[in-house]
Amino acid sequence: MDILTQLLDSETGIAGPLFWGGIIVVALWEFLCPLRPLAHSVMVRWLGNFGIAVFTYALLRWTSVLLGFDVAMAAEQNGWGLLHMAALPPWVALVLGVLWLDLVSYLIHRIFHRVPVLWRVHRLHHSDPDVDFTTARRHHPFEPLLALPLTALAIVTAGAPPLSLLLWSTIIGVLALFQHGNFALPDSLDRVLRWVIVTPAMHRVHHSALRSETDSNYGQIFPWWDRLFRTYCAQPEGGYEGMTLGLEYFREPGDQYFHRLLLQPFLTTEGSVKLT
Repeated sequence: MDILTQLLDSETGIAGPLFWGGIIVVALWEFLCPLRPLAHSVMVRWLGNFGIAVFTYALLRWTSVLLGFDVAMAAEQNGWGLLHMAALPPWVALVLGVLWLDLVSYLIHRIFHRVPVLWRVHRLHHSDPDVDFTTARRHHPFEPLLALPLTALAIVTAGAPPLSLLLWSTIIGVLALFQHGNFALPDSLDRVLRWVIVTPAMHRVHHSALRSETDSNYGQIFPWWDRLFRTYCAQPEGGYEGMTLGLEYFREPGDQYFHRLLLQPFLTTEGSVKLT
């Protein structure tokens, strides 16, 4: 377990190379085999998406990520949580910890869609009028800060091992790039994979402009929670190539500028600006 912890360390392990390698692979895949032509300026979108990603990372590096890990360490050292009380073998606790964190992430995701003030923060991710690998990092810095108390409570309640948090975070970081990729897997492969993991096609439904489809397929890693809680949508009403992505508002080029993305939670849906 110590070896695995070192491997997943964000500073010295393989998490960083896996993430950057994933970006290269997905970017090339999108360039060579795009599913849909991008309808909006790549330069404007990418500058905005990368800008918000860098800003969020710089702001939260020493808060949400480290605090979440510190909570897991404190739970382990003090024997807090059901998994510690059960005295399970380390590998069993690791697997259950990852499953628990993914279920909690699913539930938090649904809460951000249901509570209006939280939706105003989360909608930044959905307001991308195109979806590609950069969309995976398009999250307002308020979002992880608001989710942290619920995540910390879940870690303490279950006693999720710190290693499970590292493993889950690493998988999410890489898998999200593929889930937002502007490419398609063969249908036969997708039908099999979506029983085990959330595939790009399954997650693309979640980025539909139709609210009934936006409020579906909340899963992060595993698709089982959507099936279990009846939020699973097999495919979009208009088909994958014909569906409208994003939201019905914040669709103008000016809405994709960095400062507009940062201010979006405070803007009304009529706050979209047109460039002249």
